[in-house]
Amino acid sequence: MRLCRFVPRFSLRTLLACMFVAAVSLQTGLRAREHYRQQRQEVLIADLRASIVTSQRLAPCFGPRMLDFTERRIKQSQQEGWLSPRQQRDLLQLVSTERVRQQQERVAFVPNQLDQWAGTGGQLCPW
Repeated sequence: MRLCRFVPRFSLRTLLACMFVAAVSLQTGLRAREHYRQQRQEVLIADLRASIVTSQRLAPCFGPRMLDFTERRIKQSQQEGWLSPRQQRDLLQLVSTERVRQQQERVAFVPNQLDQWAGTGGQLCPW
């Protein structure tokens, strides 16, 4: 006897089939989510590395600022869960190495070279 005429009768086979479809859909969704996360992480790491390389081209004036910005992005990305602690450490090590290299490069400039290079009267940056 049915409790309500609006409640359809489901066979055990239909119920199991629905549960199977739901489980497969959930598993597929979880795989897609993990794939997206992995791709997003790879793109983020490539972008952060490109920022470090770009800072080399922007040295001596904008290089340090670019490195500061990249360092903040690395820390924020790790807090948001996009980077593992190991990945964060490796990227921060690259930033640190590049910062030291740029500082050594700035010390190596001779004012006469800067006059010819930028026409700034021997200043490293015109402002």
